[in-house]
Amino acid sequence: MQIKNEKLRRFLRRRGGIIIGAAALACVAAVMIIGRKSAVDIESRYAEQAYEARAESEDYMMSIPDDIWDSYFGIGELGLYYDAHIEGMDGEMFIYKAEFSRDIGEDTSKEFYAMLEKKCGKLDEDNFYGEVFAEIKSARELEIVLDLGNAAEDKAITGILRALNEIEGVAKVTVNEGIQDEW
Repeated sequence: MQIKNEKLRRFLRRRGGIIIGAAALACVAAVMIIGRKSAVDIESRYAEQAYEARAESEDYMMSIPDDIWDSYFGIGELGLYYDAHIEGMDGEMFIYKAEFSRDIGEDTSKEFYAMLEKKCGKLDEDNFYGEVFAEIKSARELEIVLDLGNAAEDKAITGILRALNEIEGVAKVTVNEGIQDEW
């Protein structure tokens, strides 16, 4: 492309790189702002509905069912072959107590991690659903801790339950046992 205006040609020769660089930087900044993922605040997302349910009743402590979190997370719709229950919420932390009908070992925790990856996908920068730690507490109990701090997704909350559903011998899973919501 030939530019016939000498002043414009000189200006673009001297400042053209800066203009193109600034435009490219503006495009990158726009993509970063638009594509930014926000952290998941699970408790505030679901607690608002629970607080509204409480406000509708005079005797609110008696009116809120024990399985309120089970219904919000759709535990009944997961089709689990074992009993699962979420007792309360503790911000971004979920502690799963999985009780087995058989003795378990290190192979069980390895199998759990493989099933979790199958249900939630490979944990990486683009698919960050939280930190997950599994620890054998006794011969028949596996404790799983899910930390959703800075997570972009909340799919691991039910993904852990679905992963445990693929492991033989799970009898019962209780989430956040002993944690009571402060109403």
